[in-house]
Amino acid sequence: IFDELKYDDKMHFTLIDNKEGVSLERIDFNRKTNDRSNWTSAASTSNFATPTYKNSQYLKSNNNAEFLSIEPEVFTPNNDGVNDLVNFTYQFNKNNYTANLNIYNSNGNLVKMLLNNAPLGTEGIVSWNGLSDKNQSLPVGIYVVNFEYFNTDGTTDSLKKTLVIGKSF
Repeated sequence: IFDELKYDDKMHFTLIDNKEGVSLERIDFNRKTNDRSNWTSAASTSNFATPTYKNSQYLKSNNNAEFLSIEPEVFTPNNDGVNDLVNFTYQFNKNNYTANLNIYNSNGNLVKMLLNNAPLGTEGIVSWNGLSDKNQSLPVGIYVVNFEYFNTDGTTDSLKKTLVIGKSF
């Protein structure tokens, strides 16, 4: 299991009497899935749902200085010299972090382990060519990046982001 949430209708906004047809929305995708305070009901102004759109209750927290950026978010690893690699840039506000950086397909299967308990500096870049751990080309699609990191002072956290392997025409 890559990610899991145990739903409870008490996670909805407390002033909603009838929760039927009201979507539960995640407030910030960078926060942990099982953090109950990171979930609430979709806004009434969006008809209580936002399928395929940004969540109506989305609010990015700015209190975490650690981050991982992905550039480009859509890449085409076909060796044509254009967006053949994806770069994962990380930056911490402390030192002595160790990290795991894994790529999962849309079925939740691990396809590439980029970092495995790797000691990191305070900033850096890890690149990926779009090949699996078996050095096979991966199909076009959406992939989940899971960046787990921990520090010698006991700090531990993870970020989940997506990227797309595309195809050039």
